Amino acid sequence: MNFIKYRYLPYILSVLLILFGIYSLVFYGFKLSVDFTGGTKISGLTSSSVSEIENFMPDGIEKFEVKKAGESFTINIDSVVSEEDSLLVKNSLQDSAANLVIEGVEFIQPAVGNELVLKTGLAVLFSVVVIFIFITYSFKDLIGASSAIIAMLHDTFILIGLFAFFGHFFSAEIDLLLITAVLTVLSFSLYDTIVIFDKIKEIRSKSSTLSLKQVINNSLETTMVRSVNNSLTSVLALYALILFVSGSLFWFATALIIGVIIGTYSSPFVAANVYYDLKMWRKKK
Repeated sequence: MNFIKYRYLPYILSVLLILFGIYSLVFYGFKLSVDFTGGTKISGLTSSSVSEIENFMPDGIEKFEVKKAGESFTINIDSVVSEEDSLLVKNSLQDSAANLVIEGVEFIQPAVGNELVLKTGLAVLFSVVVIFIFITYSFKDLIGASSAIIAMLHDTFILIGLFAFFGHFFSAEIDLLLITAVLTVLSFSLYDTIVIFDKIKEIRSKSSTLSLKQVINNSLETTMVRSVNNSLTSVLALYALILFVSGSLFWFATALIIGVIIGTYSSPFVAANVYYDLKMWRKKK
């Protein structure tokens, strides 16, 4: 199949997804969790429902959110309460529900949240730089490394844009689990891309008579079924996880599923196409 011939179709789809992400980021923004904004996090175990836990909270605590996954629950209070107030909350919960056990209380200062944002950004930047150097060294191809990074950033931006949308309409928060999912998506997207580029390198070394378009098309035909099967297995496992969890774990698994699907799409239809166009542009120059 001539994938390169129809490369403008995935380009159009990617542009639409990126524009949707930009719109979501500009008009909706992120709903940040206590991990980033600062506040108080109380965690424990109970068989009570979310509404029951909310009713157990003392009157003095106004801005809070209860999340529950199985028997585990988390109460995120927007402000950093004093130890006396946290003790009041603990006593109120334990007195109201005999089956409720407080496992821990965590106080997160806003400064810690800002530092976490900075460290997260630096971690992503460091990963991109190291990956770029590694691919350039391994394949001896600066354009190949650039194409892989473009596809990787393409996946990350679309995922982040979608979660700005989810945060506005479905209360999905940006927390540490979601950051973990984003970093996992980076590696998954890159894995498929490297497999394709390795196949391109192998075919070019075996035959010097094939054009670049033929080499890329042959590489995609060879690796496509393997990539789809590998991704489908991951999606099915993550879908099973979604069925039985809620809260942060639900959005963590959702982010991974979206990332796997986008990564499977971007490796052959973004990275390979960008690689071809950059090669052709350099040849014309």
